Amino acid sequence: MNKTESNNGVANLHFKNTDWVITKNGIEEKPIMDATGDRIPFEVKKTDPLLIINSKPDEKGNPHYSIRSGDLGLLIQCHFARFLYNTSDFNWNVSFNKVSAIEPTLTNTHFISKCSAIGYLLYSGHDKDGTKAVIANEIPPDSGSVIGRTGKSLLAQAISKMVPTVTVQGKRRDINTDRFLFECVDAGTKVVNIDDAKRNFNFENLFPFVGGDWIIKRKRKEDLIIPRESAPKLYISTINKIKGQGGSFDRRMHVITFSNYYNEKRSPRQELSIFFQDWDKNQWNLFYNFMANCIQIYFEHGLVASPQVK
Repeated sequence: MNKTESNNGVANLHFKNTDWVITKNGIEEKPIMDATGDRIPFEVKKTDPLLIINSKPDEKGNPHYSIRSGDLGLLIQCHFARFLYNTSDFNWNVSFNKVSAIEPTLTNTHFISKCSAIGYLLYSGHDKDGTKAVIANEIPPDSGSVIGRTGKSLLAQAISKMVPTVTVQGKRRDINTDRFLFECVDAGTKVVNIDDAKRNFNFENLFPFVGGDWIIKRKRKEDLIIPRESAPKLYISTINKIKGQGGSFDRRMHVITFSNYYNEKRSPRQELSIFFQDWDKNQWNLFYNFMANCIQIYFEHGLVASPQVK
């Protein structure tokens, strides 16, 4: 048994003191039936959902997403959720009277898109409508600003607290040519994090790994084959736009965009806490509840597309 197990629209989180069963309808707490295997070493306490997402079509029939009134007040208590919401605010440095009425809705949608991406990465099942790599990028900086430090890698760290994750450095010289790039991946790996992919990163090389069996080349060992239905998912962070156009690229990518709310002058550590180190039991409890909430959001709404950033 793993810390997280999921398939067919149901996810199970195994904690030190209880089991959670997550569906699109909610999170159900269950007594521990099997004490063996790997468990999250935390005595969790289930809270009410930190946020509930409403969806209704707009005048063109496209889905319009909103956060239930009052939930943002609850979200600010969870440092990780608050961080994620701040990374979705693209008008934090614009004076109030210059922000259009639609901007708060766009901020909410960016945030919901990130929540759905987290839920998708934590859900180990592979839906029949296709597997995607989650691409985390950022808006081009203002003139003279330092690129990066927007929080993309912090999301990957959060994922690694939930499921077995292998990190590959995206700036290594042989990122596009190394046949053994994924040799550290094994059958238990749930997410592969390509951290800070460089400018000439060739996403097309990964097409066989997005939606197909993983055939992993290993030095002095036989190839490891992980069937599609249990294969890892990809999270790729980059300051560069992934090169490639057309349906073959689009259907393999779910793009989430980070604002420059966090930058070289302001970090989550300064504003909130040292994530995963300074947290007390309450923060950890809010974190686990929020991550479970993200799985539920994904089950109910699927991968929510991010709005285009002007």
